[in-house]
Amino acid sequence: MLTLDEVLNTRGVVLAAGTGGVGKTTLSAALAVRAALQGRKAVVITVDPAKRLAQSLGMDRLSDEPTDLTPLLLKAAPSCKGSLWAVIPDTRRTFERFVRSLADSEAAYERVVGNPIFRIFAKEYSGTNEYMSLKRLD
Repeated sequence: MLTLDEVLNTRGVVLAAGTGGVGKTTLSAALAVRAALQGRKAVVITVDPAKRLAQSLGMDRLSDEPTDLTPLLLKAAPSCKGSLWAVIPDTRRTFERFVRSLADSEAAYERVVGNPIFRIFAKEYSGTNEYMSLKRLD
């Protein structure tokens, strides 16, 4: 069996999944910090509507744009060779960027994002948050 450090050093992506309230966010934050301390570029992403990731990382808030937490990590561990980033993706914005990348014209893009079905998928459809978070890793 691999150790946790071996997993962090040999995997490109590590996912924490499970039912609510089991510590996924705290575990993910800790894994990202450890990976950065090992010299990896670590990005922790959450789809939790409670937005607890910021709290787990000692931040007031996070946003759709990746936040570089490396300077904070370097204060605690000056010998750190990696980097640490965190993001809470805005599902609709990510979905819109995805549609824009596929649309062959501005008119086609506008037709799709203006469609009521798109609005349902971008806001309420189960699994959209998770899928769009994975798209952010591209």
